[in-house]
Amino acid sequence: MEVPDPEHPAHQLAVAYKGEFTHRLTDIARQAGAADPEKLAEQLALLFDGAAARGTALNDSRTGACARSIAELVVDAALAEGGPPS
Repeated sequence: MEVPDPEHPAHQLAVAYKGEFTHRLTDIARQAGAADPEKLAEQLALLFDGAAARGTALNDSRTGACARSIAELVVDAALAEGGPPS
């Protein structure tokens, strides 16, 4: 992060945002029937952050499509482990 000081308001805002984003992904993963919704959410959040950073750094519009194809594999695997949604 560009503001590494954990006491800085910008850092705290970023942490809160990322936490809420992951929480929402966890809820969606749970509803979809993922075996481990917290793990899937963390994987997808990390993929999103990495894709966003890489796409921005390289000014490459193809990064999103690549990340999506990886996300599809990760989601499919997580749902296969969890069985059908309840």
